[in-house]
Parts: sequence; structure tokens; C-alpha cells
Amino acid sequence: MKSGETLDLSKAEELAIECDAEEVEEVDDGEGSTAFEFYAHPEGYFAVSRRLADSGCNVLASEALYLPRNEIKLNANARGLVKNLEEKLLEIPIVMAVHTNAAS
Repeated sequence: MKSGETLDLSKAEELAIECDAEEVEEVDDGEGSTAFEFYAHPEGYFAVSRRLADSGCNVLASEALYLPRNEIKLNANARGLVKNLEEKLLEIPIVMAVHTNAAS
């Protein structure tokens, strides 16, 4: 990517292939601009992030996330229970993150 060049979805997909990302998704960055999320296997996400940065991309964050294959829809009561459990688990000092397949 050349300095000052903007990225569209087509270019992001090409870059994803070059960087060995599994998938790329166009998202709103929360400030009215477009951003792209690149997905990779957990063992390769750091290398993908480094390749994106080396290609001139501004990498805002790079982290290993566990995305569920199947999300489960819960009723309001069950969602509240799951949220409460997540909060309680995160209060335990050795717990760094809690992952769930409950749909939000």
C-alpha cells in the first residue's frame, strides 16, 4: 500500500490474501469512518498484524479473540444470568477473559 492510499473492500481483500488472513470485514470505526477487521487463526494473527503494518496499514488493535462457531440465542433472563456469571468470573484475579457462544 502506498502512503496516503485509501483502502476499499476490494483492496482490503487483496491485502488479506497477501498477508495470509482468513477473512476481512468492513466495519464502522465508531467515528464515522470505515475500518477493516482482518481475521486469522490464533497461531497466525500476530504475523498477519505485522504484515499489515509492514504494508503501510494503521493497525489499531491486534488481539486473539475466540469467535463461536455456533451462537446460541438466549431469552432476557438467561442473558442476564450469563452476563452476571461473566462479571463474577472476571473478578477472579487469574481470569483474563471470558468467552461465550451466547448471542448478544
